Amino acid sequence: MYKTPIDLLSVSILSTNYINEQRNQEVRALPQKTRWRIYILFVLSNILISFDHGSIPASTKPLHDLVKSDQAIGLFGSLVFIGNIIGACISFYLINKIRRKILLSLSLLFFGICLLTFILYEKIYFLFINRILCGIFQSFITIYLPIWCNQYGIMNMKTFMLYLGQLVVPIGVFLGYMTATVFINYGYGWKGAFILQSILVFIVSFLFSLISEIYFDNNLYGYFEGDNEQTFFKDGNSLSMSYNSMMSTNSILDIFYKLLNERIFMLTIFSLSTLYYVITGVQYWVGDYMDNILKIHSNNRRLYYFTLVCFTSPTSGVLLGGYLINTLGGYEKKNAMVFCLISGSFAAFFAIFVPLTRNINLFICFLWLVLFFGGAIVPTMTGITITVLPRALQGSGNSLQSLISNLFGYLPAPYIYGVFSDMYNDKGKFGMMFTMYYSFVGVGFLIVATILRINEPDIEKMNLE
Repeated sequence: MYKTPIDLLSVSILSTNYINEQRNQEVRALPQKTRWRIYILFVLSNILISFDHGSIPASTKPLHDLVKSDQAIGLFGSLVFIGNIIGACISFYLINKIRRKILLSLSLLFFGICLLTFILYEKIYFLFINRILCGIFQSFITIYLPIWCNQYGIMNMKTFMLYLGQLVVPIGVFLGYMTATVFINYGYGWKGAFILQSILVFIVSFLFSLISEIYFDNNLYGYFEGDNEQTFFKDGNSLSMSYNSMMSTNSILDIFYKLLNERIFMLTIFSLSTLYYVITGVQYWVGDYMDNILKIHSNNRRLYYFTLVCFTSPTSGVLLGGYLINTLGGYEKKNAMVFCLISGSFAAFFAIFVPLTRNINLFICFLWLVLFFGGAIVPTMTGITITVLPRALQGSGNSLQSLISNLFGYLPAPYIYGVFSDMYNDKGKFGMMFTMYYSFVGVGFLIVATILRINEPDIEKMNLE
């Protein structure tokens, strides 16, 4: 009897539910202690792949002897995010084609090799290619971590495990900055931080290779997971459904068109991208700015101020913002967008004074407030970007949000600052001014999004439609 695509999809969903329950029972039978140990390896990996995001900003002064321009140093930070985008495009295919334990071990191994070759060769174009490759190999860990937590995480602890996995990223940046500063202070040079990072990455890669396959590839009960096909076996019968027949080019374009017409969603993700631009630009260049403009030549003092600004302020903002929005009823409520607008406006207001002051204490105070109020809206806006969409578009919306955040947030911030620094030959004065005042673009997006949100029904009702 002929079955339509909808009939096949209905059968496949029932089969998926059956198989997922069997897989969940099998996962629950695996020792929790072992799963915690593997999770700790993922956390350590997330720290280590963020390490060089701190060690390079701490080494801008010695790196000037190597590449001569701020623009090139900025590219060292930006090209990693180009690699992240490339890695994201190929990772979902590789994750379903290569054993995941092997993929993780090899990606960390090659990442460590890239770190070592970065300090061994001084040809500028090789260094640029090297940073792109670093970004590609980093991406497999960051993309697979939430998948692993969802499949193998401890029951009732999965949300915490996902949250902690992301929260350790600034810890990795801070440790990288601190390690590079210590090596430079004791005369070992900036390359020592890269050598230490690569050694630790090799160790974690080796530990991943020792873990049993059952903690990564749970293809049980006749379930094959590929990029184009899923086959289910139950009671001797099989069903094979090609997703290529279900997802044509026209349907993908239709989804994209629908997302573009979700005005609140698009305004919110562009506002988020401006926030990520400011945070990334500050994180990457604040040490250099303190040295050249504020005349803080002591590495130890710059380390102290970097820790105070780039670690404590956004982390405190995220924690307090998450708590406040829960007391207000969650990010599904209309007042969540109002909260984002108020907090974002405070961040932009304090950003006005950051490039105008030459007093280090006032500079740190204003910058801390900028990142604090900016960080406070991250959990809420991240939640809004997903829940404001109909359920059928949430997965695609998350992918688009990640792409826009990289293209307009993380990626351009280090490079554009360096371009302005070289263009005006002012050691970063205009670069810092542009970075701070760019926050008003995000506030503009938020104003329009808030007006639209107030005039629309509650998100819970939208998702039920």
